[in-house]
Amino acid sequence: MATSKQRQAAESLPEQIVDAVWNTGDTDRIDEFVKRNYVRHEPSRDDPIRGVDGFAAFVEDTRRAMPDLHVTVERAYADDEGRVVLVEFTLTGTQTGVLDGIPPTGRRMTIHGATRMRIEDGKVREEYLYYDMAELRRQLGLTFPAILGTLPKFGRYYAGRLNERREARRA
Repeated sequence: MATSKQRQAAESLPEQIVDAVWNTGDTDRIDEFVKRNYVRHEPSRDDPIRGVDGFAAFVEDTRRAMPDLHVTVERAYADDEGRVVLVEFTLTGTQTGVLDGIPPTGRRMTIHGATRMRIEDGKVREEYLYYDMAELRRQLGLTFPAILGTLPKFGRYYAGRLNERREARRA
């Protein structure tokens, strides 16, 4: 059985990650909090995010899309052994950059979610995130019929990217 110190350490780990990495963008500190063989199951991705480098790239991409990103840990609960932590969080941000291939919408969003972290040796080994992707899309204006008004903007964005690739190939 874990000591209350082990349980408290496990419960404080999510807030440490949020404060040191997510809210600052300091991906150099990720290996302080997650194992080298870390796996993140993310609802927005078909395949898991793997390893410290994969997690760092995901944080950088997300913060590039939403530079004002802010995550708040609402609550964290560890099991008696300090091996599993359940976390409730709130994420806010304005999409001013490309997010998972979606051109900037300029819209602000607030998402509530949860994650289940499996802890090994005081670091996160595996994480399962849960949040409402439909709500995220709705807030970013990416649902029907709201998206109809943005189709010309998306078309111009993707046409521009295609032209850039063509020019790069010619060079």
